[in-house]
Amino acid sequence: SQDPNDNLSEDNSSLEKRRPDTKEPSTNNILSSEPIIFVSIDRADKNEKNNERLNSDLVNNIKISSGISTLHVGNERDEDIIKISENYKDSYFVQGKEDEDGKISINIFHDKVPLEGPDKLSEDETK
Repeated sequence: SQDPNDNLSEDNSSLEKRRPDTKEPSTNNILSSEPIIFVSIDRADKNEKNNERLNSDLVNNIKISSGISTLHVGNERDEDIIKISENYKDSYFVQGKEDEDGKISINIFHDKVPLEGPDKLSEDETK
């Protein structure tokens, strides 16, 4: 006679085989642990070609000085930027506005929380 537990283990193994087909991919839930910086600058001058060059230079400078992957997201809607940033455990968003004199005032967010000023930042945030 057959051990009734043999049937149970067979049933479990057949369930195991079927499970991946019916389950949503778990990769959607895995957050990137690498930090990332998103940059969006509202330029005073609407010259697209010039702004593209300025933004590219800014992104490269931030990337070099911080050592953190940096993306320009100026053409994205705020809601879309928030959705994108939710895929990262450690994300910064630099939102800037350029005035007529070329000076840029910025707001910086770390994981959607506004950062006040350099004196209140952690060592990593200061970078």
